[in-house]
Amino acid sequence: MSSCSDEIEFEDKYPNTKYLEIKFCSFIENSSVSDLSSDLKEISNLNDSYLKEKSLLSFYLDPLFETETYDFIWLNAFNSKFSFLEYEINFKNKKRFINWAENFNKKVSCNKDNKQLFYNVFENNIALEPTVKSKKNINFCKYLPNVNLYDLKIYFNDDLSSLSQIKILIPEIINDNFDFVIEENSLENSNNLSAASQMGFLANCNEEISDSFLDGLNFDSYPIYSSY
Repeated sequence: MSSCSDEIEFEDKYPNTKYLEIKFCSFIENSSVSDLSSDLKEISNLNDSYLKEKSLLSFYLDPLFETETYDFIWLNAFNSKFSFLEYEINFKNKKRFINWAENFNKKVSCNKDNKQLFYNVFENNIALEPTVKSKKNINFCKYLPNVNLYDLKIYFNDDLSSLSQIKILIPEIINDNFDFVIEENSLENSNNLSAASQMGFLANCNEEISDSFLDGLNFDSYPIYSSY
């Protein structure tokens, strides 16, 4: 579906869904997360000045595994693709956002060419407080033959035993490695089996990544910003 709003033209494959931006970031030279406090406070103030209510949640994802390609993930969860595009324009046209990015980029490098974009097409009824630390489990899955998104939604809607927040993410750019992502969020003290490990009759997950990640990628998720 093509959309046009306030002179922004774009294709919206799943209208009325949340839209996720995932950026892979690395610290520059001797910088660390402790050096970002002033930057995070400043971007929060900027967001409060320009963003609409309930338009953005941002998280710092700290990988609980060894990785040589990035130090952390910056995840932005927008209430729509249009909100994402509006936010992108701020960093091109508004001097306060441009200046913030220039200062931030002296400490952190986020690979713009490697960022990933997703539609959040499903979310179960388990709500987690967005302003507290949580655990995030990410799984990359491919449908089994004759299975589709409708089947996944039915399965998770009927799963009354889950204590975790489950999301189904569809990539903006179709690829051969996976059809969708299962994002599972839970409290720190939760020891539940992952949702992806229990849906083998619907999909194969994590077959295209290292055998050490058969249970998905795990992160500590720290809230950075909330307009809610």
